[in-house]
Amino acid sequence: MNTIIEQLKPTNISSNGFKTALIHDDTYTKVKEYSNPQVLEKFKDEWDFPDENIIDIFNEMKNFLYLSTISQKENFNIEIHEPLLVIDKMWHIFMQFTEDYTKFCNDFFGFFLHHRPFSKTTLERTIAALKTEGKTYSAEKRTQLSKQLELIEKTFGFDHVKKWYIDYAVDYSPEILTAALRPVFHDSGSHINPLLDKNIINQMSKNDLKSTIIGIYSSSCFCGGAGCGRYCTCNSNGSSGSGGGTQKICI
Repeated sequence: MNTIIEQLKPTNISSNGFKTALIHDDTYTKVKEYSNPQVLEKFKDEWDFPDENIIDIFNEMKNFLYLSTISQKENFNIEIHEPLLVIDKMWHIFMQFTEDYTKFCNDFFGFFLHHRPFSKTTLERTIAALKTEGKTYSAEKRTQLSKQLELIEKTFGFDHVKKWYIDYAVDYSPEILTAALRPVFHDSGSHINPLLDKNIINQMSKNDLKSTIIGIYSSSCFCGGAGCGRYCTCNSNGSSGSGGGTQKICI
């Protein structure tokens, strides 16, 4: 069975058979061919999706980033709507590899493409600002979404509108994303080491405390022997290795 790294090959056909682009320019060709196995492996650590889905999400994230640069040239910013949340999750992970993400942006776009999260406070300020202009937020959102759909269709074709706003809406709904997010540690209730009794810790000398910390965490690779999760590197969840079986390498 191939690992996700071995499966990562550039393609212009998405998992549902749609062609991913109608465009033919050098920048998009390079973006489409870009690969980063580390990003995919990290995403796999955090999200319980099949390898082929992860590769497809990575490719669609690249499409979204490319489209973001196109939209800026047309004086508006595209947004992450609910059906595109899984693309946003991949983007978050890509940005964690700061050097790779910076190089990707500079090499292909010529500038750093920033991520601007949307908070409740931002929403309230936006609504208030629109109100002073005699506009409503719902009307503004309709206008923005209409422009975004038109740009997606113009750039990638209408099938891509359906893929992002129908297929992804169903396949990566908030409920499915919630279920697919791996816990920080599996069996997290049993993760806390019994040696970490605060009453005992407070009576230890500095050297004893440092020795205790080293003894607990130096061999556990973050899982403490309780099982793997998003931040575990012991591979006991079987995410590594060609056989796909359980493989503890640290404990």
